[in-house]
Order: sequence, then structure tokens, then C-alpha cells
Amino acid sequence: MTSDEVSLYCGRRLRAALCASARFPYPAPVPPRDASTEQFGADFYRRFYLNPRTRVVTRRDMARRADLVAAFVRHGQLPVRTILDVGCGLGLMRNQLLKHFPRARYTGLEVSPYLCEKHGWIQGSVATFDPGRTYDLVVCYDVMQYLEARPAAAALRNLARLCVGVLHFGALTIEDWELYCDKRRTDRNVHARPAEWYRRRLARPFINAGSGMFVRRGAPLHLWELDQVEVLRSRRGE
Repeated sequence: MTSDEVSLYCGRRLRAALCASARFPYPAPVPPRDASTEQFGADFYRRFYLNPRTRVVTRRDMARRADLVAAFVRHGQLPVRTILDVGCGLGLMRNQLLKHFPRARYTGLEVSPYLCEKHGWIQGSVATFDPGRTYDLVVCYDVMQYLEARPAAAALRNLARLCVGVLHFGALTIEDWELYCDKRRTDRNVHARPAEWYRRRLARPFINAGSGMFVRRGAPLHLWELDQVEVLRSRRGE
């Protein structure tokens, strides 16, 4: 793919299973449309999160992800007093994160009016969210593909302002779509970009520690050289 951004309609939050496209035909992409708050209503979550036959992720999947995040943070001995879960959805990581960090204050940010009314999340966009405070741990998992390029870039800049510790970040990329997606279970209404688009924008404020863990530069968490996936040349004095 040569374009900087290609809009594809891909599934949300499933990149674990290889796609056997030859055996399982899937609908062709349709012209892209912008994501809206109306998109994320009861039907969306029933299909992609609650129905065992069509869901793309389970509570157990997200609990394991929360365990991964907590293990990384605790290994680095980073005190976690505040947690921001961006695009928290049904809150599938909330209980497990609070199990690991029982004294932390959890904030769920969600664009869906339906979920905010149902679960009490703060309604807002990660591109403009300004609570007047920062967070030790920020989770932003499979959210950015629902934003067009300009608001997505603004959201990444805002994450750098909001996070003072560890950011756990993931987004569906073009590479994921081509290699890993289960296209039978996709909602197909996202803007998929190359992984490098995200890496470039995260590299200056964060150190990429792998597995979706990005450590804010200046955070009280030490990473050895081989713990880091990418190191800015300016940081190494080269």
C-alpha cells in the first residue's frame, strides 16, 4: 500500500486469529463513512461484544489484556493512582485493572451516549478531552481507527498530554487487516492506516516498549536499551 491512509471497513478489537479468506468469503468494502455517536448504540455492542456467535472479543480476552498491562506497570514499579480508559466501551478491563490497582481512581471515557447513560462513563472524544489533570496509566485500545486522520492525530497529541506514565495503545492497521483480521466478524466501518503512521506520531513523546506499551518520556520507569523497540537517535546522542 502506498497511500498514507486507506479507509477500510474492518472489524473492531480482533487481531488474534488468522483470516482464512479462501475458505470464508467476506463482503467487499463499501464507500467509507464517518463514525458517529449514533453508530455505537445498543445494536453495535450486542453484535460485536455480547452475541457469542458474532462477538469479536470476550470478557476473558480483555481481562488477560488487563493482566498484561498490570504486569508491565508493576514490573516497572510505576505507582498507579489514576487510570484513564479511552473508549472503554462496556468496561471490560475496568474490574481487572482495579483488582491489580485497588487504590487507583478509574475514569472511563466513551463517545457513545448509550453507554455513558448505561454505565456512567464520561462522554467525550479523546481528541478534545481536557479534564485538567493527568493520568499515571492510560489505555487506548482499538479506538483510533474510528477517527479520520486529522482528529486521530489530534488524539495522539492529547494522549501525550494526558499520560505521565504508561500508555497501552492499540489500533487496527492496514497490516492487521491484510494479515490477521477475521473478516467475517468485522463491522467494516473504520479508517485503517499503516502502523508506521502511529509509530511516527508516538515516537517523540513515548518510548515504545513493545506489546502495545508506550512509556512517557520522563516517567519514573526505567527501560534498558533492549527493552525498547525504537530509540530516537537524538536521545542516544548519535
